Parts: sequence; structure tokens; C-alpha cells
Amino acid sequence: YTLLAGLAATTALAYIPLRAMAQAVINRLFGGPDHSIPQMLRQFSQEIAGAVELDALLDITMKTLRDVLRVRRSGLILATEESSEALFIEPVSNGMGEMPDIKGQIAYTSPIYAHLMRRKAPLLQYDLDFGRVFGSADPAEHAFFQQMRMSAYAPVIVQNGLIGILCCGAKVSDDPFTERDLELLSTIANQAGVALRNARLVNDLRRRESEQADLNRALSD
Repeated sequence: YTLLAGLAATTALAYIPLRAMAQAVINRLFGGPDHSIPQMLRQFSQEIAGAVELDALLDITMKTLRDVLRVRRSGLILATEESSEALFIEPVSNGMGEMPDIKGQIAYTSPIYAHLMRRKAPLLQYDLDFGRVFGSADPAEHAFFQQMRMSAYAPVIVQNGLIGILCCGAKVSDDPFTERDLELLSTIANQAGVALRNARLVNDLRRRESEQADLNRALSD
């Protein structure tokens, strides 16, 4: 009995550091325990406040998505109002080959637009594929999102305008997205809104300056 009690005590003492080591490895692999998520979101908010370049904002946001939601892939779709009938959408390349080189549109009468903009709600690719409410969407809209190869989307809305769609792929664990996951995705999208608008303004300004410089050189020649 004494021997068994000693073995039990020894095992219990050994279990504590082993469990701590195992938890540390899991945290490194999957982004930390749940109680670290608020800290990650606070850090994200602080970091994007100083991001004026679109590439920098993209890097910060994609890292946060991977750490918080523990997803395999993530990305950003820019949305631009260029007509009175539809919203122009285009994925932003993140330099890792995760985003397809495609362009598309979402009609203002589309149920996809209504869900993202009017309801301001996240959307699962599963619902896009099989949800009855999205059956009336244009086949080209369905094809665009299918080519994205993502699992969940959240609108980025600033001053009542849809300027982007944050998206992420399957989770590392291959578990389905929960309501809490979608809430976190929406939180990150909301936090990124103003920073994305400012980064797009800076990007457009620099593009116009470059075009003006090219025009000036052509006139000089």
C-alpha cells in the first residue's frame, strides 16, 4: 500500500510539469488559450492604428485571424462602388499565393449583399452553397466565392458603406465554425474598418501620384 501511495504521489508530481509543457506546445501551435484572445484583439487594435500601408494592414490582420481563429488561410476582398447596380469586388494578394487572381461583382439586389451590408452579418460558405435564401443570387456571384476557397466571410463597413470582406479558410482542427468564431471574425472586421479605409485612401493617392508622374514624363519627352 505504501509503495502504491508513493507511486501515485510521484506520478501526480510528474504530471503537473508535463501538463504545463504540453499546454505550452499546444499554445504555440494553435495560438494560445481562449483567455488570451482579448489580449490579441487589444494588440491588433493598437497595431492597425499605426498602419497606413495596405500591405502592412493586411499582414497584421491576417496574422491576427490565424492566431485568434486558428485558421489555415485568410484573406481580404476589397469592395468598391463603381456603378449604380453592383459593387465591384477583388481579392487582395497577400504574397503567399492564397488569394486567386479574380474579379467580380455583387448586385445591390443580391441576397449576398443584403446579408453582408444590410444585416451586417458574417456568412459561411456552406450557407452560400446550400442556403435557400441565397439561391436567387447570380451564378457569377456564387462562382466568385467558390473560387475564393474560403469558409467564412465578414463585412468591413465604414460610414454605412461596404468597403471590404474579411475571409478565412478552414480551421486547423477542421472543426466547423461556431457562433463565437463568427462573432470574433466580425469583431476583427469591425476593428479593421477605419484603418482599411485610410490605407485605401493612401494607396489611391500614391497611385494617382504615380500616374501623374508618368504623364509628366510623357509630356516632357
